[in-house]
Amino acid sequence: MLYEICQNQAPDEDYSSVFIGHAQLYVFAEKWIIPELKTLTLNKTHKTLIGITLYERRRKDIVKLLQYAYSNDNTPDTDEGADDLRALITHYITCELESFLQCPEFLRFCSKVDSSRGILC
Repeated sequence: MLYEICQNQAPDEDYSSVFIGHAQLYVFAEKWIIPELKTLTLNKTHKTLIGITLYERRRKDIVKLLQYAYSNDNTPDTDEGADDLRALITHYITCELESFLQCPEFLRFCSKVDSSRGILC
């Protein structure tokens, strides 16, 4: 069965639980060394990110995902480079940076994060 994105139709559709659900499965797969599940969740997260309309009111859903991914409890820093989930989210935000620079939640996150952790803030 193919994974199909349910395209959001209005700004009041909250996708944060979808994003966090994918991220939680990714963390589970990382912890228990299940590479197929890790790859699947990354692909689903990517498809969801590119398949939705980024309404102004929904940017905070992506920031919640960013906060989850940059929590060392979930995806700790490594010497091997950026975590795949962090890299995916950072790439997406970079592509939508003009929009995120107008997002108070993103700016608050950036003001709190250590710049050495690989985020673009």
